[in-house]
Amino acid sequence: MDVQGFHAVLTLDGNVVTAYCNDVSFDRQKTVETKATMDGTGIPLKLVTAKGGTLELSGQVDTAGQTLLEATFDKDVPVEFSAEIGDGATIDAGTYAGDVTITGMPLDASAADAWNFSLSAEGWLTFTPPV
Repeated sequence: MDVQGFHAVLTLDGNVVTAYCNDVSFDRQKTVETKATMDGTGIPLKLVTAKGGTLELSGQVDTAGQTLLEATFDKDVPVEFSAEIGDGATIDAGTYAGDVTITGMPLDASAADAWNFSLSAEGWLTFTPPV
């Protein structure tokens, strides 16, 4: 496939999918609650009570990758996810990983053995910087 974008290695539910992505978006959120204190300072504590977020990926995969995306989308439980952005050699933007629930996945065939895809998911992702 000759696609404008960047290389990404996705792991979904233990399956490795090589993709050429033209857009990747991770929106990580923390819920912070305020807890009153009784220490006389009048300064409340801030506690993180929940973590979550959304991710959006779009790009192209081959037919083998499309089959793996479909199998993952059919699951109704969170699946293990990781995205290594870059080719791992000259470009390495780190790895995002966690358990996510896939909420949307439009696919369309654009050419022989090339599928345009978008993937939307919710969950919590951790980031590992490049080495």
